[in-house]
Amino acid sequence: MRKIFPPFFAAAMIVVCACSKGRTREVVAEVNGHPIYLADYKEQLEKNWMVKAVNLKQLDYRLKYKCLEDMIEQELIVQEGRRIGVAVSRQELQEEINKLVDQDSPEFKKSLEDSDITEQKWTAQVGNDLLIKKTTDTVLKYQYAVIDREINRYYETHRRDLVAPEQIKLRQILVNNEESARNILAQTAQGADFQELARKYSESPEASKGGDLGWVEIKQLPQALQDQVVKLGPGQISGLIQSAFGFHILKVENIKKFGELTLADARPQIRKILEDRKRSALFQTWSRSLWLRNKDRIKRNHQVL
Repeated sequence: MRKIFPPFFAAAMIVVCACSKGRTREVVAEVNGHPIYLADYKEQLEKNWMVKAVNLKQLDYRLKYKCLEDMIEQELIVQEGRRIGVAVSRQELQEEINKLVDQDSPEFKKSLEDSDITEQKWTAQVGNDLLIKKTTDTVLKYQYAVIDREINRYYETHRRDLVAPEQIKLRQILVNNEESARNILAQTAQGADFQELARKYSESPEASKGGDLGWVEIKQLPQALQDQVVKLGPGQISGLIQSAFGFHILKVENIKKFGELTLADARPQIRKILEDRKRSALFQTWSRSLWLRNKDRIKRNHQVL
């Protein structure tokens, strides 16, 4: 938890106004002279708490203050990244965007319209988030390690909590038309190869892999699919299952029952748990140092919260 410094006001505290398209932009905070605009702060509040701007006054002051402190912390990290030479290239930014969305899709365009945000501003936000991640990774990357002795100790202490969820290896055929689905199901009953049928008819992304969904946790499946696959054994094929996605036909290939993990199976999970703990502790120490170093150059306009 970063340190929260006592609020203070300058004589002409930053109801600083910057001109933009002929209009003034009120500032809610400054970090080393860099403004955090009230409009951006309100957008962040709405995103975090799903509260429309007209209802922001009803939001608990502590939540408003936390949102502002989070934005200040992000700006501190961005500035630190620039200070130590971290940058995001155009290629890195585009690769990150490609992971998140299809920029040419109508759904993406509509989501921007619904959010009342330009694509340029959205792209800038993605770049900012990526810079924060790169800076944090650069600073913390080599400062922690997990050794085998720590993993073994954690396993012995928590082995009862380290359990393998029930998993099932599935293949799927998914189509939108019920008549087509019934025709495919009839072919499976006549002994047709499930993988070939999936490649030929399925409309889901894994069709090219013969409908292979791999190992999945039963509880993570849509409820309609859960209700059917729990009745099946290895090698069995479901009946027709309708869900919001269309009409499914599932084949169970194998089942892993619920049970305690061995040390070898649990090792990757334990390593991640311990790495996350160490990274979190280091991040808090580093973040605190940024706040302390810059505390006299952080100004907040509490009157507009």
